[in-house]
Amino acid sequence: MNRLFHATLSLFSAGFWGDCTAYHLSEFFEAYVVTPLAEWSDGQRTLSRGAAGGGIGCRREATDVSIAEIQGSGATSPLVGQWVWTSGIVSEAFVARGELNGFFIETETAADPAEVEKSPRTGLFIQRGQSRFAPVVGERLRLRGRIEEPGAMTALKLGDARRCGRATLAPPLALPQDASRPLEAFEGLRVALQGRWRVVDNHELGHFGAVALAAETAPDQRLVLDDRARHRFAPQLADLGLDGALPRVDATVTGVQGVLTEAYGGYRLRPLTDGPRPTWQVPPVPAPPRPPGSGPAPSLRVVSLNAFNYFVTLEKRGAKTPEGFALQHAKLSALLAALDGDIVALQEVEARSATATAKLAEALAAATGRATRFIPPPTGADEVGNALIYHPKTRTGNMTVSAELPRSCAHAEDSGRPPPMYRLRARHAEGSAELELTVVHLKSRGGCHRARGRNRDKGHGCWDARRQNQVRALLRCQAEGPGKTPRRAGQADSSTTATAPITAGLIVGDWNALAEEPPLLLATQAGWRNLTAEAPATERLSYVFKGEAQLIDHALWRPGPGWRVAQTRLWSINAKMPAALGYTDAEAMEDALQRLGRKRELAQWRQRWLPAARLDQAQRASDHDPIIVDLELDVESAIAAQGPR
Repeated sequence: MNRLFHATLSLFSAGFWGDCTAYHLSEFFEAYVVTPLAEWSDGQRTLSRGAAGGGIGCRREATDVSIAEIQGSGATSPLVGQWVWTSGIVSEAFVARGELNGFFIETETAADPAEVEKSPRTGLFIQRGQSRFAPVVGERLRLRGRIEEPGAMTALKLGDARRCGRATLAPPLALPQDASRPLEAFEGLRVALQGRWRVVDNHELGHFGAVALAAETAPDQRLVLDDRARHRFAPQLADLGLDGALPRVDATVTGVQGVLTEAYGGYRLRPLTDGPRPTWQVPPVPAPPRPPGSGPAPSLRVVSLNAFNYFVTLEKRGAKTPEGFALQHAKLSALLAALDGDIVALQEVEARSATATAKLAEALAAATGRATRFIPPPTGADEVGNALIYHPKTRTGNMTVSAELPRSCAHAEDSGRPPPMYRLRARHAEGSAELELTVVHLKSRGGCHRARGRNRDKGHGCWDARRQNQVRALLRCQAEGPGKTPRRAGQADSSTTATAPITAGLIVGDWNALAEEPPLLLATQAGWRNLTAEAPATERLSYVFKGEAQLIDHALWRPGPGWRVAQTRLWSINAKMPAALGYTDAEAMEDALQRLGRKRELAQWRQRWLPAARLDQAQRASDHDPIIVDLELDVESAIAAQGPR
């Protein structure tokens, strides 16, 4: 009936009112209002146009509201749900296929800092909905629509539009590095980032075409540089000025301009169509640390790595497809070969099948040309466990190694993956020495919804109490040596402080705790030396979580005869690299795009990302960086410990 009445009224106006302007009868504010119309779009929303330079419908009325009034001073607009008229200049349009399906307007005084101070919010997103209205950057518009809050960003859902001539668009506002002006003051406005900004998280690069940035001089000032697309799994890296190397964490960028929006719990900067091209500085991936080369002393390289759920059984915690497993296997094999370790301690390996460890050992032997042996994870309740791969002959060729697993250390509160304590014996022409090597993987910091009581997050992540209990049990186990049955919690002499045994000890693995947190402090207070705390300052991180670089993988040392620590290093080859280069994202992207039938994006993915993932197989083999501990055989102390011959 409304459409019939609209057609009748249009004919009436053309025949009797003499201005040949069509009109649309709209139901706004629960009443019928007649508005001029020169463009009809889709029957749901009306788009109309005044004469160029300010014709019918361009005059501001007393009931019009400003952009600042729409934005308000709170977290949400005070006008949500209301239909309003407002005016502004088109500052940027996101109307191409796959973009945000809308555009931004600014007030003409938005470039004046004094105006920004008076009206902190002077930009607004206009959501086109199903209309076909095509805005032109730099033109004045008078708009009518409903105020909505899609996500955290205030928007006007477009109803009517009046083209009111051209205006000079002011240059983008300078967004300083410090927080002297809150980011809210720039919401909906074109801004130019000042100075150098550093990548702190690139986890969303493959899925959303986004990287998190922090101001170099004020690291707490953060935002996300996002591409112009609104779809997942279709990253438009050219929008970010990325045609070459992908930005790892610590890459820097300058010269970025875009529109600042609020979404997904933070602020996101969408690049301008005609803005300057950002300049990226991407540090090269470092080479694997070399042995210290301190002389002819026989040496032993111990490597520790979280293998990122290495499962030969598909559809478990690891790879879901043969293609995903092939990529994961190739990456891990390349990484372990590049590390050139004599002893490889692995976490997150399939525990209920020795095939997983055997397959990695086989690949390592093929890649290095050195014979390998392995010990699969001990049986536990968990699907993942800790395993050992070693070369019977060291890479220097002057020492042989043997390994055995007398037992695993029981936990006070077992996580299901008991840490194995290996007894290693290295033999040299002039002497031999033993080493107790324990591989740990403490309770994760995640799964907080299941944590209760003391295991709730109280500043050290969830499950801290359980991790502390695991360490206490581990220390009791270490004090008694690998050949004895450990005392249970509550039995006599259950103190964490133990008399130093004869044999040197090394504990490596994924502690899921920082050096200053209770689990590590328990170990250091019991006399263990935290070797990772002595690594070069630039290497003291092993994991990146939500923009925070963390050192949660550790190596702890207990001195003993026959060995001295030559160096401890971490190789920044995984944690800082985009997750899209790893097997998990590769599988997720491939599966999602095939399921959604998005052939164009799938072709882009295969053309851009898969070659990048395979270019350097060692990169992003895991989400953790490996630890390297180089030990040297102290022949004199080894002979002294053996006593007279």
